[in-house]
Amino acid sequence: MKKLVAIFVGFILCIIPFIGKAQNNPYYERGTIGYVEGSVGFIQHSCMSASISSGYGAKLGNGVYMGLGLGAYYKYYKTPTSILFPYYLEGKYSFLNDNLSPFASVRFGGVFVDRHTGIYVSPAIGFSLNEKWAIDVRYEYIKYTYDNSRLLNSISIGVSRNF
Repeated sequence: MKKLVAIFVGFILCIIPFIGKAQNNPYYERGTIGYVEGSVGFIQHSCMSASISSGYGAKLGNGVYMGLGLGAYYKYYKTPTSILFPYYLEGKYSFLNDNLSPFASVRFGGVFVDRHTGIYVSPAIGFSLNEKWAIDVRYEYIKYTYDNSRLLNSISIGVSRNF
C-alpha cells in the first residue's frame, strides 16, 4: 500500500510542470460532463484487475458532480476468472477552483456477474490535472453471490478523460 501511494505521489510531482494553465476547474461551472476512465488494480491474494468505466452527469457549479456510470471490470488470478459489470451513482467534489485540484468521489451501486447481482461501493481520491484529465486512487468493494458469496477488495490507479 505504501509503495502504491509513493508511486501515485511521484507521478503527480513529475507531471506538474507539464500541466497547461486553464482558467478554472470545469466542476465550478454549471452544465453536464462525461468521462471515460481506465484503471489497473491489485486484489487480495495476488490477483490483478483491469477496468474501464464511463459516466455522465451534472455539474452543480460549486465543485459538485452527480452522475450515473457503467463499467466493465476484469479480474485475473492465474487464469482468466470473470468479467463483472458495475453500474453506479457517483458523487464527486473538487476542492479547488483551479487547474490542478484534488478531489474526492464515491460510487454506490450494483454489479452483474454471470446472471448474478451484487453490491458495488468505490470511494476515491485524486487530482484533476486540467479540465480534461484526472488521475485517482480508488478502493473497490464488490460483494456478489456466485455459487457462494464472493467478496473482492481492490486498490486501483486510474486515468480519466472528461468530454
